[in-house]
Amino acid sequence: MGDTFVVAARHLHDIPPDALVWLLGVARRITITHHRTVRRSEALRERLACTALRPTSLDQDPVADTAVARAGHRSLGDALSCLSDNDREALLLVAWDGLDTPRAAQVAGCGYATFVVRVHRARKRLMKEFHASGH
Repeated sequence: MGDTFVVAARHLHDIPPDALVWLLGVARRITITHHRTVRRSEALRERLACTALRPTSLDQDPVADTAVARAGHRSLGDALSCLSDNDREALLLVAWDGLDTPRAAQVAGCGYATFVVRVHRARKRLMKEFHASGH
């Protein structure tokens, strides 16, 4: 519900006279997005359990690529699940959805440079979580 009102606050001038219908539509789209995120996360965990990530899947970061190549799939999935939603989203847009950085930044709703920094920091946090699990 809170997310719905955040959207409403951002679009105060766009709310029609029948605000209830508009708010229900916003809430519906937010719920659909949440369920899609959960499904993608579950699918990623299954994928990590079955197959290795290609070395280029984390957008050519040699440190991350080396760790991914050495990683046990389940422990990498566990490390990924420990990240914040923003960190996980940034990594998944590149690694799971296969988007290039400009398109991923657009999906994330930020600028190119901001997204590059976000992915860099998310990779560092992922490796920190991964190494904390004993790898």
